[in-house]
Formats: sequence, structure tokens, C-alpha cells
Amino acid sequence: MIGLTQTIAGEWGSRGIRCNCICPGAIAGDRIERVMHARADALKLPYEQVRNQFLAQAAMNRMATEAEVARVSLFLASDASGAMTGQTLNVDAGSIMN
Repeated sequence: MIGLTQTIAGEWGSRGIRCNCICPGAIAGDRIERVMHARADALKLPYEQVRNQFLAQAAMNRMATEAEVARVSLFLASDASGAMTGQTLNVDAGSIMN
């Protein structure tokens, strides 16, 4: 996806078309809760232990929210990001860092 983003940005930038990529990490909500519960059951571990291990992977010790990803999307769609193209923004509470 990142390579495609950069290719599109390079091919269409001269026409004023920008292309950027948002890479969300785990998003807080029902879906990831089901994943963590299933992992806890499969490993026969307490749910809280699995959740804590999961959160410890992120520098901010939490997951991103849907609203945070939406705000990044709005930023990229706005004139505030007018000079950005071919970029990848990780919205993952610092998970990619660990």
C-alpha cells in the first residue's frame, strides 16, 4: 500500500492530485476486544494479562480511537496538508516504534 501511495503521488502530483496513506494500528473498540478475549481463551491466560501485553506494545500504552483516525483523514483532506503527498501516517499510539 505504501509503494502504491508513492507511485500514485509521483504520477499524479504534477496535476495537483495528492495521495497519502493512513496506517492505523489496533483501534479501540468491540472488534479488538473480541480478538484479545479470543487470544486469552486460546492461551488460557487472564484477559487483563493479554490486554496489558497488547497495550505494552504501544509507546502510548493505549490504542488509537476511530475518532483519532478520522481526524488524520480530515487533516489530509484539508488545505493544511496541501504540500503533502506520497506520505504514510501511522495512527497507532506508537506501536510501530516498538
